Amino acid sequence: MLDAYAESMLTSGGDCPLHWHSADRQTTHEQWLQYIQNESSLSLVNGSSTIPTDIDYVLVNTASGNATLMLPDPSHQTSVTIIRTSAANVVTVDAPTGNINGAATYVIPATAYAKAKFKAIGGNYYVVA
Repeated sequence: MLDAYAESMLTSGGDCPLHWHSADRQTTHEQWLQYIQNESSLSLVNGSSTIPTDIDYVLVNTASGNATLMLPDPSHQTSVTIIRTSAANVVTVDAPTGNINGAATYVIPATAYAKAKFKAIGGNYYVVA
C-alpha cells in the first residue's frame, strides 16, 4: 500500500520511491562516456616498471630494449591491459605473488600492437583477452 507521499508522487507525474522502472536502470550514452574517460593509462619504455593499481592500460615501447613489467598485487582484484607498440625485443610480465596462467611469468607475443588483458582472480592473474 502506498503512503500519502508516494501516492502524491505518482499522481503528480513523478515516480514512486518504492521501486525503479527498468528505463531508469539503463546506462545512458553520457554515463558510458564518463566511465571511459575515467580510465587511466601509462606509457612506458624499455626497462623494469611496476604497474600502479589504478592503471587500466599500459603502452610499452620496446624499440630500444626489453621491458619487464610487474603487475599490481592480485589481492586488489584489478585488471590491466598491456599493449606493446613495437615488435622489437621482449615484454615480460611478472606477478608479485601467485602465477599468470599457471606460470611465473608471461611474455607478450613479439608483434607490434600485440596486447594482453590480465585479470586478478583468487590470488593469481589470468590472461582473459
